[in-house]
Amino acid sequence: MSSNNNSESNNVTAQNGSSEAENSEEEEEICELNQQLDILNSALDSIEEKNDHIKARLLELLKNVQNVRTEQSSEDKENEKSESER
Repeated sequence: MSSNNNSESNNVTAQNGSSEAENSEEEEEICELNQQLDILNSALDSIEEKNDHIKARLLELLKNVQNVRTEQSSEDKENEKSESER
């Protein structure tokens, strides 16, 4: 019986060792994934910042184009008016 108990004890110890190794590997994988997620998050933040900058510049450009068109339209109307008065 005693040899049976020793055999069972050895199996439990081997299983615990195997389980600890698996846990360690899982923890390493989780750490790696966390690092990769951090890198991706930083990259996405950078892209979002650039996108916001581009959007602001495009809105500024759109306003400038609208102002130019408004000015051009006013000038065209004034020119038409002065030509019709001649």
